[in-house]
Amino acid sequence: MAAVDGRRRKVCGGCEYVYYRNPVPVAACLVIDRRDRILLVKRGVEPAKGAWSLPCGFMELGETPSAAALRELYEETGVRGRVVGVHGVYYEASHRYDTLVVAAFRITPMTQGVKAGDDAEDVAYFPLDRMPRLGLATHRRVLGDYRRRG
Repeated sequence: MAAVDGRRRKVCGGCEYVYYRNPVPVAACLVIDRRDRILLVKRGVEPAKGAWSLPCGFMELGETPSAAALRELYEETGVRGRVVGVHGVYYEASHRYDTLVVAAFRITPMTQGVKAGDDAEDVAYFPLDRMPRLGLATHRRVLGDYRRRG
């Protein structure tokens, strides 16, 4: 351990490589259909297994945040979409991954019909006034921001 950039960090004594423990990037999808319903997935894996959430997942190496969002959307719901903008960027402390940075994208669905992927129990569109409680705190913040500012 050595002081680097004013913080204690792991440093290799041989090559002086500095190990930076960085946040993990996540892409989340705020998919709104023509009837102003929001697409949710019932999670089939932890965290929050069995709870509803926005389609989301980790970025892969070499992948842009928006490409990660569209890939996760298709993998979890069978829906193809088009990114229309960044809804917001959120920070979340995680017991499993330390820190997550969640980029939430507004997405227009380009295909109809949904099909739950391998890591989802169910997929459905919900109107805002009948939205189930979301199992992930960051997703509740995304939805709260959407309710406040549209």
